[in-house]
Amino acid sequence: MTKPGNFSIQLSGAFIFLSIVISTLIAYSVGWISRLVLLTSAGINPIRRDSTAVAVREASAASSSSSIIGGVLDDGSNKGMSGKDLKQLPAPKVLAGKQVPYTTYTSKSFPNEGTSTSNTLHIDRTVPLPLYISSQSKKQFIGGPDFRSDSKKSTGDDKGWKPLNADTPCHSCSRGKEKMNKSSTQEDDDEEEEGSTATSSINEDGHNDDSDGLHLPAGQHLLVDIKDVDSEFLNSEERLASAMIDLTNESKLTLLSYHCHSLVPIGVSCAGVLLESHVAFHTWPLEGVITLDLFTCGGGKLVPLMPLIERLFSVKQTPSEGENEEDIPEPTLLWAHKLRGFREGFAPGYVRTSNPLDEGLGWSVLGRLDFDMKRPLLSTKTAFQHVDIYEVLDPDNRDLVSYQQSLFYNDDSYEAMHPEFFVPNKILFLDGVQQSTLYGDAPHHESIVHPAMFTHASPKRVAIIGGGEGATLREVLKHNTVEKVVMIEIDEKVVELSREYLKEWSDCSDIDGSVNDCFEDPRTEVLYEDAMQYFMSAFPTDEAVNGTDKFDVILMDALDPNVKTTFAVDLYTNDECIESLYNGLAESGILVVQLGEANSVEDPADEAGQYENRAIMMEKLEKVGFKSMHIYNEGHSEFEWPRTTLVAFKDANTKKRWYRSVAETDLEIRKRTLPMKSGRPALRNYDGATHYTYQLPPKSFEITHCRQEESPEECAILMITDKFVDMAEDDDDDGSDDVYNPVMERRLNHQVKVKADKLFFRDRT
Repeated sequence: MTKPGNFSIQLSGAFIFLSIVISTLIAYSVGWISRLVLLTSAGINPIRRDSTAVAVREASAASSSSSIIGGVLDDGSNKGMSGKDLKQLPAPKVLAGKQVPYTTYTSKSFPNEGTSTSNTLHIDRTVPLPLYISSQSKKQFIGGPDFRSDSKKSTGDDKGWKPLNADTPCHSCSRGKEKMNKSSTQEDDDEEEEGSTATSSINEDGHNDDSDGLHLPAGQHLLVDIKDVDSEFLNSEERLASAMIDLTNESKLTLLSYHCHSLVPIGVSCAGVLLESHVAFHTWPLEGVITLDLFTCGGGKLVPLMPLIERLFSVKQTPSEGENEEDIPEPTLLWAHKLRGFREGFAPGYVRTSNPLDEGLGWSVLGRLDFDMKRPLLSTKTAFQHVDIYEVLDPDNRDLVSYQQSLFYNDDSYEAMHPEFFVPNKILFLDGVQQSTLYGDAPHHESIVHPAMFTHASPKRVAIIGGGEGATLREVLKHNTVEKVVMIEIDEKVVELSREYLKEWSDCSDIDGSVNDCFEDPRTEVLYEDAMQYFMSAFPTDEAVNGTDKFDVILMDALDPNVKTTFAVDLYTNDECIESLYNGLAESGILVVQLGEANSVEDPADEAGQYENRAIMMEKLEKVGFKSMHIYNEGHSEFEWPRTTLVAFKDANTKKRWYRSVAETDLEIRKRTLPMKSGRPALRNYDGATHYTYQLPPKSFEITHCRQEESPEECAILMITDKFVDMAEDDDDDGSDDVYNPVMERRLNHQVKVKADKLFFRDRT
């Protein structure tokens, strides 16, 4: 046996290099595959799609929170998805010219077995890392805001501090009142100025505005439900996310981030964080339904966004093979708008009644989610007031299917033959207060006009205060005795808008001898001026100025007396104004006043409650010389509560005609109303039987009348009719008894009333 000899192996540098590279690649591949298998089996997605997000996340690995500057953060929530299956959803962006504060994002991943995908995207506002960060603040604010003081010497508070990349502090981005650093000696001096600044946070539309740094703990909430939407759209994260971003961008909102889930087996849920609050929606693709929720605490209105929401999310279904396009239903929206939070007490100078959304418009129309149709026809502001007109279909008395059927004019269905019975309701609001409706037009305006007009023996000259929509004028023009109607309306724009959007109110085309538009009737004269000034100038005394003729009937169809505006208060409580109304009436004249909502048996006396102006006016009417007053209610005017009307008689003898029988009133109606060209009755709601219900005041007025601090004498006697007759006979005619006495009116029967008329309401002069 021989010993092996020595030998040597020579390796080239290239071989060594390739060996190292190949070994490294094999080791890396085995490790990567092993890691992928282990993490996937543990329910964690190791795939990261954005290098910026990865860098930020790794930089803050020691912290439980992640601070995001921009880009996409995938929290390992896309479990089981391969790279080609990951959805590339659009990222929200900062709107040009808008300041957005730095925000800190905190998240935690949870198992989500019922989710196909889960995506979180953040606003794209890539900026360089902060230039001035202390070692301590760097530990706290990795990727967060950088604050520094403008002054070289720190004062220990936050005065003068601002984001590094901002020229001025972003006051509008903060929530809560801006800190006011004042000395104790300055606070009292500046109190008025501070109040005026805070008041400016309520803009002309009555909303809290963030332009002056005052962000109220209040907001607006928009709820939208849509059905008959395309199922493919409702199951597409990409299309839905794009629609959400378009919504926020076009409405000038700032979407900081949003998170979307594709659900298993179908459906999408998304929630977006707004600088102003949040937006969220959920879909049911098989049912074709999406529900959307938008809440903001900014000053911009949300109701005007409805057309935008409808355009972006009401995607019509695609017809299937063999299906006709016209058979596909249009998407249907149900929506509601609500005011949230607190304004009064947080914004000095804020008055709820100055915000139309805080009035009847807000809770009776915008706040309801059950209308089959809710469409704004008009929302504008004149020189005097807000004007809103809405078209609605209330499922309690109309339905959308019947309305749609009535639109097929060539159909032989009942709906198509009688479309006037299925039209949507129209509602007019002034400063958010409901004025009249299409459904309640006849009961409301007939109840204001005709009881007084038919009580008067022969009204020739009539004055209307207010009544801009023209319906009160229309009813007056139905009387063949009328020779002149003077309508005094301060807001010419309301008349113009009503003639365009509420043509039914001023339609005189069916009245024989009239014209199509009541405002064009030759008997009509419209004056666009302050009615108070008109009467005080024309009738300062019982002798008219410049030979102005007095009126037989004056109809006040103006603001409710309980509205706390200067104009309304003066109109119902000003001594000079009330005296001029009395002077403007002929000797047998009648004044009619629309007094707003009726009271209830639970209300206090008018003098102590919200109807104080009504009580003041009635007292002043008595003092100025009216011999008799009567109140009646009408509950069919499509208001939430019955409406009250007052008639005041200048002469007691005229008042006797108020108590005519049903047959006498019906005969008077037949003799004195102009015929209709269509052959239909001239009056739809008012007749002798209706007038009979107006003759006695409601029980609630008797009860509240007796709740006065000094209870009237008659309230202690409520026994039998003869007692009141005795009271009348004992009357010494000293003028001390009340002109308006609901107790007396309700307790006397018709026969005794005639006797009481001779005793109580004889001429006092």
